[in-house]
Amino acid sequence: ILNKNNESNRTIEINAIAPKDSIEEIIANDKKDLENLKSSIEKLPDLIKKEVGKKIDIESLDSQISSQENKYNNAESDDEYISIITDLLNIKIPYKVDVSEIMNAQEIFQNENQFDFEKLKELGAGTAPEAREKYFKAIDSWLKENLEISLESNIYSLYYTQRVQEPIISYVNLNLKTKEKINNLYFVINGNPEEIVFNEEPDKKDINGNAVGIIFLNLELNENKKIEFLYPEKINVLNLPFYFSPKFEELNLNESYVICNNNGICEKESGENYKNCRNDCKPFTITVSMLVFLFFAAFVIYIILQEWYKRYYENTLFQSKNYLFN
Repeated sequence: ILNKNNESNRTIEINAIAPKDSIEEIIANDKKDLENLKSSIEKLPDLIKKEVGKKIDIESLDSQISSQENKYNNAESDDEYISIITDLLNIKIPYKVDVSEIMNAQEIFQNENQFDFEKLKELGAGTAPEAREKYFKAIDSWLKENLEISLESNIYSLYYTQRVQEPIISYVNLNLKTKEKINNLYFVINGNPEEIVFNEEPDKKDINGNAVGIIFLNLELNENKKIEFLYPEKINVLNLPFYFSPKFEELNLNESYVICNNNGICEKESGENYKNCRNDCKPFTITVSMLVFLFFAAFVIYIILQEWYKRYYENTLFQSKNYLFN
């Protein structure tokens, strides 16, 4: 209730707890969270379980809790109890590891910012003496003509009691299907090679300690390839840390290429249309035209059926007009 000065009073009840009395509760909660964490890790797929185990030192967390519990059992003064509480609160223990985001199968769009032509050169794709943008457009167009690539991904995160999530690893599943025979296909993943883990270890190459390269040779028409790996960060579908390329000598750099940037705007001046960029350019005109045509066709059929009914079907049912009028 406000008084005449627009001021209000409110009584809040605060329960003061001695530091000693709260320590046992904090330790009990930490132990419970740690057990739940262990249980959630055991439920993970083997490949992910192994990598998560490298990122979360269960033994260290358990040791830290035990150390503070021992200090508590031997403490005598409030200063010691306050120090123990401070140390306990600094121990961040998640209560589980689980999937926080799921990306269902979708087409990938390569990000020019991730491209490193020097890494592709080292992998054997060749040199790119002309403008970077020109090569990127040529690669993008070549991929659309020769390869279907779909992406599925799960983001695994640590969950804390404060409703905080911390992404720690991404599971990536790439499915490749060739539209044409491909002699050489180069695949680069930017990142620390030691932290990029494959489900089935391919013939890969460490590129300057900050990328992994794979070469696919002699892919036949309609051949399927599956690439599964763990990436040590949360991946962003709009900024994927990997990219594909053929040999540069196979690119047609003189052709005019159109890139669908999937920004929700149909940029006709750059050549986008409903055929090469359906996500941005919805075929509303064609759709409306088809609906008008279907409506007109249905109307014509209705008139024809009505006339047929009037002239033939009525005569069949009522051979005498007197029966019809009665």
